Amino acid sequence: MSDNSSALVIDGSWVKTARPNRWWKGQVSYTDAYALLVTVALPDKIVWAKSRTVGGAPLDVSFYLHDLSNEELRTQVMLRVGDGWTQDAVVCLDRSDYLPAANFPFHLKP
Repeated sequence: MSDNSSALVIDGSWVKTARPNRWWKGQVSYTDAYALLVTVALPDKIVWAKSRTVGGAPLDVSFYLHDLSNEELRTQVMLRVGDGWTQDAVVCLDRSDYLPAANFPFHLKP
């Protein structure tokens, strides 16, 4: 078993919610001070959310998918990292029950 004491660790899972929402909830942790930046790349823009720098404390991370239209499968993507958030991304999905693959826990060694 490897030593993950100095690794950035991301862990979480999909949470059961009422339709039309899908919610991934997790935490990021690291032993040193860090900030977290998440991005969504769209054809015409990049949206992002950034946390404040924290001194080794875990940060809550949330990823929401909210259906705006069942006919067109338009979905609002919302990201929250610590105290930073964005809700400015709208995408069209192939299926209304789509959940992106999430293989966690994830350990990233510096």
